[in-house]
Amino acid sequence: MSGFHLMDIPHIVPMRNYEDELSRMSEWLLQFPQVKSVYQVGSVGAPGISDLDVVVVCGNNEHLAIQPRNSLTQDGRYLFIHNLYGCSQEQFNEAGRFSFFGTFKLLSGKRSDDEALTASPAQIVKEQVALEFLLKMYVNLILQAEYKTLKVRSLLLHVKGLLFDLEFLGIQSGELYTLIHECMELRKNWFNQNRPSDALKDWFTRFLPVMKSFLEQQLQQRTFYVSPESLLRLSKNISLRKSNKLGYKRLGIPTLFFPSLLDKKTHRILNRFNRFQVQVPFEQSQLPKDIADYFSFVERCRKYNHDFLPAFYTLSSSLHV
Repeated sequence: MSGFHLMDIPHIVPMRNYEDELSRMSEWLLQFPQVKSVYQVGSVGAPGISDLDVVVVCGNNEHLAIQPRNSLTQDGRYLFIHNLYGCSQEQFNEAGRFSFFGTFKLLSGKRSDDEALTASPAQIVKEQVALEFLLKMYVNLILQAEYKTLKVRSLLLHVKGLLFDLEFLGIQSGELYTLIHECMELRKNWFNQNRPSDALKDWFTRFLPVMKSFLEQQLQQRTFYVSPESLLRLSKNISLRKSNKLGYKRLGIPTLFFPSLLDKKTHRILNRFNRFQVQVPFEQSQLPKDIADYFSFVERCRKYNHDFLPAFYTLSSSLHV
């Protein structure tokens, strides 16, 4: 692991900055009449590492052609690391059945019905969404391993999300569970210890094979579904292939041709010259009703946001299969 290049290194940010940016963003959004309410998802558990997730609920069939991140300062962009989530009021009322975004905290606007905020997915949908997040994490890990770069803050953020996946799968112990909590301790004390980067490299070495083994086991024990309409592509350079076992193939130029001094541009450039085929056991036919409804909801959200909220993420796992 000594040859790994570290990027996306977190820096200290006071909790007050998070509060100020949330307040500023929610107030800015409410100037648009299409916006009915603004919610924060989750909480800030590790200032300097944590990001901000916000859901913007708009009136049904109301077009909002803005990019909220364009209103941010450089400090604000550090906290809002990706697009905001956006949906119609109708979609928000339905989202509880198909996603698990955690606790919704109203920042501004009108509060939705309690039923919309407390609805829970069916168990088979929980397992499906958990497997989607786990597969997405596996893909992120193999890219970092192949490119020999660790995106530190991104890694620390995504590992926390795995706890929700294990909860949805009913798992509260085991080697993966222990390694996730080890990383959470590393994340918690990141700014208070010597050479945390070395500890993260050591952890990553142990984590990747355990993560792969765990996901392999889950894909054998549970059915992972893919929409019949899927093009089997996760991104321009990453495709899915049905297989009996979890694995991947890489086609492209070796990483050693690209100097680590490229820093944040490293992954973007490598993605242009490399292709990955991820082999996964999955089913595309005879979908259970709850899974078919889930895929229908996700597809409707994507089409809706394309037409009405083009700069906002949909309320889905973001594993676009």
